[in-house]
Amino acid sequence: MSAVTLTSDIAARKYDVIILWETSRGGRELELWARALNLCRETGTLIYITSQDTVYDTSKSQDWKSIAGEGIDNVMESERLSLRVKRAYSAAYAAGKPMGRTPWGFSRSYTATREPEQHPHPDRAPLVAEIIGRIAKSEPIARISDDLFARGIASPSGQPRWTRISIVSLVSPAYLGKRRVNGQLVDANWPALISEDLYFSARRVLGHFSGTRDRI
Repeated sequence: MSAVTLTSDIAARKYDVIILWETSRGGRELELWARALNLCRETGTLIYITSQDTVYDTSKSQDWKSIAGEGIDNVMESERLSLRVKRAYSAAYAAGKPMGRTPWGFSRSYTATREPEQHPHPDRAPLVAEIIGRIAKSEPIARISDDLFARGIASPSGQPRWTRISIVSLVSPAYLGKRRVNGQLVDANWPALISEDLYFSARRVLGHFSGTRDRI
């Protein structure tokens, strides 16, 4: 049950007692938690926390203070957890570890310690190099799309026909074995599928036709 639903049900006087395993199950947003406590006070609804084996009556000042304080603690713990996750993600990203969706052309596996490893896909990796090479030679995107469709090669989204964006987006640092960190290309810990010369040749072609800077 969401915190929003819980407050609505309390306001509708659906319960005599709210039973929660711990106070954090009532929500980690302080505003909603305070709203729920105030509604419990208005409606005479009790709160039973099973992990504490304690019943709180928010009409009593001490009970209200105790359970409100736990709500603040829950919010702070949620904030600390979020910060730890963001720091861990940023550190892993900067270290070049595979993150997020696996780029088309690669496959992903995990070590015994759940560390991700990225490898060239046996069928798709050569296609990535082929498509980027054709772009570098200024071959029209529409012709590349038509050829891939005729060969029965599905796009990264699974559609039978490749769109312009699905082709252009392959000109990505991921296929150099790199990623962008603070605007700079840095080494990632997976192998390159193409050379830097090929990548930048394709970028120049795309930049010439689109008039855009190299931001991919």
